[in-house]
Amino acid sequence: RTDPFLFHYFNTYGISYAKELSTKNGIVIGVDISLNNLDKLLKKQKLVKNSEILLYDKKENLLSYTKIGSSSHKTTIDNFYKELHSINTNNIVKFKSKEYFYNRYLLSEENEYLEILSPLDYIMRPYIEEIYGFILVSLVVFLIVGIPLILYSSNLIVYPLMALSKENN
Repeated sequence: RTDPFLFHYFNTYGISYAKELSTKNGIVIGVDISLNNLDKLLKKQKLVKNSEILLYDKKENLLSYTKIGSSSHKTTIDNFYKELHSINTNNIVKFKSKEYFYNRYLLSEENEYLEILSPLDYIMRPYIEEIYGFILVSLVVFLIVGIPLILYSSNLIVYPLMALSKENN
């Protein structure tokens, strides 16, 4: 793998990969990847809105940055990415009073890392909405079924007591 360099013809930065397939025949396969195309590929991944994807090389140079569902720039990582490198496991991290789920993946033997930061509130939102929906349905069912059942049960107790009260008078 090469360090990022300028593809002069396309006026964009990219990385070249090469792998020797056969030492006997001297067959080598190579591929050039534009960092812009890498950004587009990363944006297509099924991540929650405002997730941030970072690609680092072994020297911790940022090769690619993508923020899903937003056109804003590196809001989370500007002053935070050095701290992220000290976290070795997938974890929940807190930054500026906001929680993120953090994933770090080793991509190659050359120590290229893919890091993904996803806001916890966006991850949890569909589940929380599902819980609120369940609570609402439960409340409606209780109101429709429970209240008439309570009224009927109380009438079963009250009417005999009223009859006894009238009998005593």
